[in-house]
Amino acid sequence: AVLALGKKLDERAPSAKKDNEKKETALAKFSELPTDDLDPDMPTLILDTPEAAVLHKPPGWQVDTQDVGRMGQKLLDFLRVHNSECGLPPFLLNDAPHNFGFLTRLDTPSSGLLLVAKTFEAYYSLRFQFAEDLVERNYISLVHGLVDPALTRTMQPVGYSRIQGPVPSEIEDCGSAAGTDIKVLAHCQHKEIPCSLLLMRIRSGRRHQIRTHMASLGHPLVGDAKYFARGLQDHEWCPRNFLHRYRLEFDSSDGTRQRAAVSLPDDLRETLQGLTAQDPSSQRTIQAWLKEEPWKLSWSELSALES
Repeated sequence: AVLALGKKLDERAPSAKKDNEKKETALAKFSELPTDDLDPDMPTLILDTPEAAVLHKPPGWQVDTQDVGRMGQKLLDFLRVHNSECGLPPFLLNDAPHNFGFLTRLDTPSSGLLLVAKTFEAYYSLRFQFAEDLVERNYISLVHGLVDPALTRTMQPVGYSRIQGPVPSEIEDCGSAAGTDIKVLAHCQHKEIPCSLLLMRIRSGRRHQIRTHMASLGHPLVGDAKYFARGLQDHEWCPRNFLHRYRLEFDSSDGTRQRAAVSLPDDLRETLQGLTAQDPSSQRTIQAWLKEEPWKLSWSELSALES
């Protein structure tokens, strides 16, 4: 029923859908870019299909969906000016009830991949995929403390009050269900500060979900002043929240699995270079993320630190 609604909305919309179908696009089943190919300050088109686009958002850009703050450059304004270059139809970029086409969000200080629909039908199809846990969103993060490698998942409801403005989210019994998969990659330290390098995969999309979950577990993100009292002190060696969405996977309407991936941005690579590993396995992992391409691998292909 919702897909039929999307088709009707597309029929009433301008001819951008047909233009997208005719437009030459990068119809690769897997699109990947190393940091060297990304402009560190500007949004970049990573994967382009007739139904959706995947963009890389640098830190400092605000995703214009609900519940965002007022800081940062507005990504929506940028896309409205450059929509012809990325094939995003103006009618969706101006449609607030459909979230301006955005299917994913990222906090302003964070970086990584965003999924944007190019038709109403695709928007509803992708919303269904999110509801059925068919869209994979993988992150890499550096957190405070030595996380037990036995920790592989946290299921804690997340809530917040919109009427209170841009306040932190909290773990609340009456909050929305939220699940985060965790894979501990390495134990390390910056000077005397112990840290853990983690992969995370969210099973829901609550506001500040990863930041809230990790803070509640006693392992706040490095550089996250909103959820960690000493977060600003981290900025002496890590310029922002160490959180980067490096991989996205979703299905096209014909069943093709679309994948996009990007490596760590330069600012987070510099932070990683300044860390000291606590064991040989952690050293190998850190060097791999600095010199090799583990970000191209799927969740199951990446090994966790042994307990």
